[in-house]
Amino acid sequence: MDIIKIDQSHWEDLKTIRIESLRDSPEAFGATLDEVQGFDDDRWKSILSNDSNLEFFLAYNNGQPIGMIAFVNALTLASMWVNPAHRMEGIGRKLVSTVQSHASSMGHEKIVLKVEAENAQVISFYQKCGFEMVKEPNNEMVWQP
Repeated sequence: MDIIKIDQSHWEDLKTIRIESLRDSPEAFGATLDEVQGFDDDRWKSILSNDSNLEFFLAYNNGQPIGMIAFVNALTLASMWVNPAHRMEGIGRKLVSTVQSHASSMGHEKIVLKVEAENAQVISFYQKCGFEMVKEPNNEMVWQP
């Protein structure tokens, strides 16, 4: 299993895993499956452009994308998802760790993410990754190197 920061040349992999993630867990993301399926190729490429405020890291197994995580505005962790066939293999932790290392290497002082307060399983996962819950102003979790 490899994790790489993807660029525009990987737009088809991002499209594949993003659609797969929305089919599996539509409630976990801000976008809808219908919305994302409506993106044309240029839109997918623009998401990964240097002008975008998004950085995506994908986990690959035998050349196939099996997990993803986004780093937004060099501050916020978002869109973390692992294919159900590969859950409980430590891929989620490796994705988070990769973003943490990336953020530290870029000199960032923290990473934040939003989580539903009642989602104990997700909160526990991120706590194991070094995040701490900050209830105010809106149920954020924060990681600081």
